[in-house]
Amino acid sequence: MYDQTTADLIRRIPTVRGFDSERMPELLTACYAQISSSRLLLAEGESDTDLDEALQDLKALAQALQVYAALTIDPRMRESAAFVSASAHQLLFKADRLKGEDNSGRVQLNASSVPAEIACALLFLAAGYPADSAEAASAIQGFSTEGDPRNEVLRALIALCRGNLRAVGGGQIGVNPELPTEEQAELCLWGKLLRAIQLLARRMSEPGPAAAATYEEFVVQCEEVVSMSIAELELPNELQMPQAVYAGYAAPHHIATLLLGAGNGLNERALTDVADPVGPDSDPWRSFLDQRLNERPYMWTNHMEAVADGLLDRGVSAAISFPTGAGKSTLSELKIIATVLSGSKVIYLAPTLALVGQVSRSLRNLLSEAEVDEDEVEDQLFNMPDAVLEKMVSVMTPERCLLQLTLQPEAFEDIGLIVFDECHSLHLAKESHQQRPISAMIGLLSMLELAPDADILMMSAMMANGDSIAEWLSSSFGKNCLVFNAAWKPTRQARGSLVFRQEEIAAARALVCPHS
Repeated sequence: MYDQTTADLIRRIPTVRGFDSERMPELLTACYAQISSSRLLLAEGESDTDLDEALQDLKALAQALQVYAALTIDPRMRESAAFVSASAHQLLFKADRLKGEDNSGRVQLNASSVPAEIACALLFLAAGYPADSAEAASAIQGFSTEGDPRNEVLRALIALCRGNLRAVGGGQIGVNPELPTEEQAELCLWGKLLRAIQLLARRMSEPGPAAAATYEEFVVQCEEVVSMSIAELELPNELQMPQAVYAGYAAPHHIATLLLGAGNGLNERALTDVADPVGPDSDPWRSFLDQRLNERPYMWTNHMEAVADGLLDRGVSAAISFPTGAGKSTLSELKIIATVLSGSKVIYLAPTLALVGQVSRSLRNLLSEAEVDEDEVEDQLFNMPDAVLEKMVSVMTPERCLLQLTLQPEAFEDIGLIVFDECHSLHLAKESHQQRPISAMIGLLSMLELAPDADILMMSAMMANGDSIAEWLSSSFGKNCLVFNAAWKPTRQARGSLVFRQEEIAAARALVCPHS
């Protein structure tokens, strides 16, 4: 169910009695399959004792690793423990929904316990999986009693995990001096937690030295909650114990430790930390990043690696073969904006008009209507536009590109970036009579001849030879071409086999083909 990168992360968990860390990816997958198969038994009114036993083990695993993730200072072990604990929680939620016991819509905070839904979302952040955190937080629909100050903390936590930084807000939790001392102390802790969440959201929104100072203040707030929420009791002489006895507010203490882990997981992932690839005038780039903050404020691991390798710099091309849903579009958007801000035009090739329309809509959200041209013509031969490549970004099919190259080649001389989406369409199968791969290749070669300094992004989820593509671009055209082919993806995919007895297959064939 897990890609190799995530499976390796899972296997790094600390030793938990009764569990084999090497087999942990298979165990989590087996639990998922067990829950899925139990639907049939429950639909028929039967119980699944095997599922009940598996869920007990899963609950013990989730709780043990949650504590470890909150307390360990080893970042690698924290990420592993946090991810497995959060994944176990998710499976437990799935089982609850299966049994009709899902309470995620009625989450509430109290001084003594942390809702598993909140812990799950924060654990995914600590593991460096913000997409999973957003999914977990999105499942939380309800809040505790209206007017309860703890609602502010709950809403802020959900907004942080969903990446909705502006919704975190800037409110405060006041302390009424007329309340009993215990209630004043609890409200003080919730107020500090709310302040910590706001500081972390602000750190993810601001670049430069200010962000570092804000993060340090966030850490101080969390550490104050941890120290203030627990204290050693002074017992009378007649009640002396062999070990120290502590009392405190368990929930604020645990949320603060989980927040520290989440902060560690997020601190290196801020979109606002992406260095300006354009030049000394960074205002346009900063404006673009600010625009994206409320949609994708957290960078994924593969995005961070690509940016660190210099993908956004001029003179750098790349072959990107991430799996579907692993963020190819995000990287292409960053590269496109960097190119446009440098004053160069972009050609974006997509194999179908449907994809042309989808990409054009996405780019118009980033740029403006006046800067994105979209090929909307089915008949490529008799419907030429009046002007060619007037806008900064032109999205078109390879066929339209080849036609425009033929009629107005000079328009392509100032192209700074060529993006070829679904570039596996260049492949021409043996004995194939399709014209599209040939047209696409001729168009690409023609553009490279007219604009020899243009960068190139070759993207596809079905490109197994990214290294060969990069070598071709490097040796034939002198491109500095990077290769990104990580198998990591932010989603899980269960695979299985359906097995039938031979006599069942024969009976089915007899029904379908009775005379064969």
